[in-house]
Amino acid sequence: MKAYQLTAWQTPPQLREVEVPEPGPGEVLIKVGGAGACHSDLHLMEWPEGTMDFDLPFTLGHENAGWIEALGAGIALAVIAVSVLALGALTVF
Repeated sequence: MKAYQLTAWQTPPQLREVEVPEPGPGEVLIKVGGAGACHSDLHLMEWPEGTMDFDLPFTLGHENAGWIEALGAGIALAVIAVSVLALGALTVF
């Protein structure tokens, strides 16, 4: 899958091919149909190394819409192919 990633501090991000993750317990995998990089992503790219405790590469964008692709263990209320909107830690079915 494609991911827009910050690979080095204070450099432009790159569109990279990454492996599709497996959802862990209590998680769902969302197949993203649309993603947004917001103003906070732009600021993050400008910060010097050490400002944030993030490991690189870091996937940018936390405003996403798509469909549930897979369920992790313990997920009972979600349904495969249901459309979702994810904004940071908030996900709306």
